Amino acid sequence: MVEFVSVDPKNAEHLGVLYSLLFQRQPHQNISHRVMPFFADHVAFVESKPYIAWYLIKEGRGWVGSTYLTPQRELGIFLFEHAQGGGIGKRAVKLMLQLHPGNFYANIAPSNTASQRFFEAMGFRHIQQTYFIQGGEHASKTT
Repeated sequence: MVEFVSVDPKNAEHLGVLYSLLFQRQPHQNISHRVMPFFADHVAFVESKPYIAWYLIKEGRGWVGSTYLTPQRELGIFLFEHAQGGGIGKRAVKLMLQLHPGNFYANIAPSNTASQRFFEAMGFRHIQQTYFIQGGEHASKTT
């Protein structure tokens, strides 16, 4: 059974679990950052309470991942490697849909094909491509 525990920014265990999850992510899985943040930066981010809902996911006796919902209704989920592929992610997404009824989006890095397949299997459909430029570094170039 999947259980959600609301992230407490003052709870050292919660901060550690979330940081461990970040550390386990591969570069192709990230959209929000390309470089691992320092722990102090991670703590500041968690303390800023950026999501309308943010949970650690527990199954049995241990933490298996986290999930969140942004103010734009973007759903994020990440599981520890040992918990992937066993249906926990599917159960967690279903629980999020029940707890926070409405429309959901999932922003997925283009190279993260496993997440794309996961969300498509959950009934999400592809609606857009998003492009990015860092600091407008190419804005002065002409074509």
